[in-house]
Amino acid sequence: MDTQSKELLGPLVFSTCQVLMRYKGISKSDTIMMGMILETDEFEVTLSEGLGQYIDPFTKNSILFENAKIIADLLVKIMSRTNPNLTK
Repeated sequence: MDTQSKELLGPLVFSTCQVLMRYKGISKSDTIMMGMILETDEFEVTLSEGLGQYIDPFTKNSILFENAKIIADLLVKIMSRTNPNLTK
């Protein structure tokens, strides 16, 4: 991974984890948030069951989901530079 990607990913991952750690105690499972790149190239983010009701809409949508989307986009770019066949 190049320096620019590390500089972009590091703070995003850190801030996302900081927010998620606030809700770890009320999560019903060890996995608090999960993201998946679908075959349609869309990115899907899900929170632990029932956790969304405890997170205010701004934090959930503008911080957690938006950060997850940016992280996924950066990882796809990194994967495509490493192996162009992975993203086709």
